[in-house]
Amino acid sequence: MSVPNRRRWLVRLLLALGVLAAVAVLLATLSSRQSIRRAALAKQQVAVEALRQRGGTVLLGPPGSRGLPPDVIGVDLSRAVVDAEVMRTLGQYTLIQRLSLDGARLQPQDWALVGKLPQLQSLSLARSNITDADVPVLPPGLTKLSLNGTAVTDKSMSHLATISGLISLDITDTAVTGEGLRLLEPLQSLQKLSIDDSCITASSAESLRLMQPQSMEVAVSDGLGRSTYELLSVCKGTDIRGHYRNEYTLWTTDSAWSDTLAGVVEAVVLEIGLDSQQATELQGALGNQAPPLGSWAPPAREPPPSLVAFSYSSRDSGARLASAGEFIRELQKPRGSGFDYWAVCRFAKEKFKAGDVPQLLAAMRATPYSRGDHLYHFGPFLLVHHGVDDPEVLAELDRLLAHQESFVRLNTICAFAYGGARPFYSRDEWTASQAADDFAVPRLVRICHDRSEFKTLRESASMVLGEIAQRRPRYAAEVLSVLVDLLDEEGPWHYRSSYYRHSQTVHILQVDIPRLAELDAEAALAVVPRLRQMLTMLDEQLAGAPAASLLEASSPNRALHQRRISLLAALSAIAGQDSALAHELDLEYLTRMEDGQFARALAILLSPATPEANRKAVLALLPSADQGELGTLAKKIRDWQAARQRADEPGKHDRLHQQSPDHGSG
Repeated sequence: MSVPNRRRWLVRLLLALGVLAAVAVLLATLSSRQSIRRAALAKQQVAVEALRQRGGTVLLGPPGSRGLPPDVIGVDLSRAVVDAEVMRTLGQYTLIQRLSLDGARLQPQDWALVGKLPQLQSLSLARSNITDADVPVLPPGLTKLSLNGTAVTDKSMSHLATISGLISLDITDTAVTGEGLRLLEPLQSLQKLSIDDSCITASSAESLRLMQPQSMEVAVSDGLGRSTYELLSVCKGTDIRGHYRNEYTLWTTDSAWSDTLAGVVEAVVLEIGLDSQQATELQGALGNQAPPLGSWAPPAREPPPSLVAFSYSSRDSGARLASAGEFIRELQKPRGSGFDYWAVCRFAKEKFKAGDVPQLLAAMRATPYSRGDHLYHFGPFLLVHHGVDDPEVLAELDRLLAHQESFVRLNTICAFAYGGARPFYSRDEWTASQAADDFAVPRLVRICHDRSEFKTLRESASMVLGEIAQRRPRYAAEVLSVLVDLLDEEGPWHYRSSYYRHSQTVHILQVDIPRLAELDAEAALAVVPRLRQMLTMLDEQLAGAPAASLLEASSPNRALHQRRISLLAALSAIAGQDSALAHELDLEYLTRMEDGQFARALAILLSPATPEANRKAVLALLPSADQGELGTLAKKIRDWQAARQRADEPGKHDRLHQQSPDHGSG
């Protein structure tokens, strides 16, 4: 081989050796890095497992790049035993964002370690041993901090005010005072603040007004916190809630005092004359239940429910119908063929007149009913509203009330009440005619008495009768008699109505009987003997029945028990018109409660004129299982006081505030 060739082969050999050496180095490097990653992952797993074995919870972030272990971004040591070893382990994780050391007992050097976590944003130190000396070392990037139940004082507040990104701060159950709270005024970033009521003074409330946090939780340690409520009324636009020892809400500053749980408790304490122990028991009983009808505010007197036989859900195209003929043709469109509900409603309200009734009448007589028939949806109300003076219309209404299809009968029944008018008119816009009511009453009474009729139709007829009697009081006595007849049957008789927000089932006696008793007390009192006789029979049927069977859905006793409750409510509603009867029933109901029965309906019997019975009722209800009735009674007592306040002379001081007992002074 020539010399040049040998040189070329030598160069190639050297290059090949160089490549092999580079590959060997690369493989060695990769192997070393993998070993380092495995070691790092193993080390982290050991550390994380050690924290978990001590009772800690560790939150890991997403997997790291190039096979590195995921970052530890959250640690909860609130249930762990925190010692020097745990803190050394914690110090390895500099990317922690959330840390809970609730209840921890740390050394001074441990607090310094916490301060060296540069990414820490959320820190909970509730019930820990942190002191004012340790607060300055906390990380400056905190956004959430809880010092609940710690020994920090006003001295720490000036430092906290320098943490410019702090949005949530909890300093409840600390030694911070109103002066310390004022030091937080520069903290304009704060959105949520939790404090003790002892921090609230006139000057600190003004500082809070300037800070304008979005929400505040105020812990009321004793009493009702009324003075705190009044001081914080300057903080407009802030959602402020006063909680009794963080158990339940006493008040919110956006509600009138009398409309809060605290206001209701205060009213009862004053009215009944409870001592401090009884007042505390009342507060706990009411605080641990849902407010009656969903709110402690006075109930609005809602209009009577109106059942609607049909409803539509469609978009309004804005179309308008030009004539009665076009209107009737629209009603005659078969189901699913583009029926324009809104155009029909507009025409019925704005253009349909009495002169159009003959054309509508002819169409209804000529058109047999079919499911989803719009003509029979809208026609009965229009006949009642525009043609009730026409004998032919009355004959047609009689035909519809006796129609073989139950829906036609139901829709015609509804046509005599606001339920028929609701697609077209608001309550203020619609007025029922005297002639229509006079025509309807005897026919609806007949339907109610017809036991062969569907129960739903009988319920609807009784509902419409109640509505008519409330606008025509001369029918009150007759309608009351019909309602009692229904109560004497197997029940329960009730309305299912979306009009009442808080219940899908509203017994007719809880709606109609109270209102009709107000209109005709004499007629209402006349049915009392019969109601009491019915109650006696139910008591005999349920004598000795196990208490559990009264609430068991499959038990026949449950229906009887519900009927008994309904009768008690009916008697209560009527007795409210006669103080002697009310007092008699008070004693009877209290005896029932002593025997372990749910008497209920006590609230409606009581009044400012029966102070002794009022006190007995409240004290009887306090230990009972029927706390819902206690809430209803407490609200009623508050309403008496509110009525008296409205009757006070102008300029007279708030009676509740003047006489506020120690329990309610806050």
